[in-house]
Amino acid sequence: MNSSSVLILKSKRILFVEDDFTTRLQMTHTLKMLFHKVYCAKDGEEAYNLYEDEQPDIILTDVRMPKKDGIKLTRQIRQIDYQIPIIMLTSFDDKNVLLNAANLAIDGYLIKPIEFMLLVEKLLQAIKRTHVTPNLITFNQNLILIEIPRNFTITM
Repeated sequence: MNSSSVLILKSKRILFVEDDFTTRLQMTHTLKMLFHKVYCAKDGEEAYNLYEDEQPDIILTDVRMPKKDGIKLTRQIRQIDYQIPIIMLTSFDDKNVLLNAANLAIDGYLIKPIEFMLLVEKLLQAIKRTHVTPNLITFNQNLILIEIPRNFTITM
């Protein structure tokens, strides 16, 4: 992972869903360093409303929550949207729950407490699945070659 990879996240919007107030506050602070916009929800119902209203680029959701858990939230979103990357958070290693999540085409899961570098790695993998970028060749921090398609035009 390099700094140019992390810059991909800076133009993206994330929906973070977590019922625990302290965890939500801490993770939101971390996610704000990585993403352009962070939307937060305390349960699956609030999350689905934010998803519909804000159309985020990626979702990071806890599995176990009141009202509507992460599995039900993901199932509801997958009925209309199979493209949006979804990563699940869990504080346990319950294989049945994770198998249900895998059947919903999630982009990965993280076990709490979350290691920062692993979080960034999973977010980048998920975003890159749907992110189309021009061909970039990085020579060094100050010099990047971008391949521009032949039909590319600039209008003023």
